[in-house]
Amino acid sequence: MGNDSIHHNVEYSADEIADLAELIMETTEILYVQPAQRLRMAEAQKQRSEDTKRDRSPTK
Repeated sequence: MGNDSIHHNVEYSADEIADLAELIMETTEILYVQPAQRLRMAEAQKQRSEDTKRDRSPTK
């Protein structure tokens, strides 16, 4: 958008800019937010598993 509007005198409508903003938000969600959520869930699952193993192990 930047080069087109600056160098080629192309104008974009508010709807086109809103569509682009929505795509950027969706991409950010997919690339950054979802992997972080999956990592937190995996860490929580690992911790629960370790806690369960510790709780079931015989104490000395």
